[in-house]
Amino acid sequence: MTVFSSMRDRDWLRDLQLVTGPAVILFAGTIVFRLVAALTGGGVCVDIVGAPVDVAITGLRPNAHAGNTAAVCVESPSTGQILLMLLHESPALIAGGIAALLLHRVIRDARRHDPFTATTVRRLRQLAWFVLVSGIVVTAAANTTSTLLLHTMVERGTAPNETMWTWLFVAIGIGAAGEIVNRGFAMRAELDTVI
Repeated sequence: MTVFSSMRDRDWLRDLQLVTGPAVILFAGTIVFRLVAALTGGGVCVDIVGAPVDVAITGLRPNAHAGNTAAVCVESPSTGQILLMLLHESPALIAGGIAALLLHRVIRDARRHDPFTATTVRRLRQLAWFVLVSGIVVTAAANTTSTLLLHTMVERGTAPNETMWTWLFVAIGIGAAGEIVNRGFAMRAELDTVI
């Protein structure tokens, strides 16, 4: 029972704040790392679907076969290929970093002040809309740039499409949290009028 009681007594808001702070730095660091890697001779790769794979794979179990998805890489990419790769990866990292920063601010303010306020509700709703819109933009950008990058490397084949399900469910979760806080805020206001 001590494990469960210690889990119950934890300051979860503090722990979440400790996670979201470094997450912002991690997103920013990843962008810088990818930029430096691309500019200092790192290769550029993109997945391709629908092209025949001419690679023999050993050790396949019975009834298993190689699929038709492969990664196509260029060791000395052109400037255009580097830009397309950065445009493919950076929007998700930037949006993730901004979302982590906004969430960090909500958690920080909830720890310092009363979490059941109209400001908290407004910020959670804004964050939910930001994640939803970012998901649409990031998914469209990733699909467009991967297709363009792929066509600089092969004559036929398509890039796999990314979906925005993760972005959608995160936005719904944040929106639900905002509405839970809003319900608590409204209930507190009702109790204040009764007392």
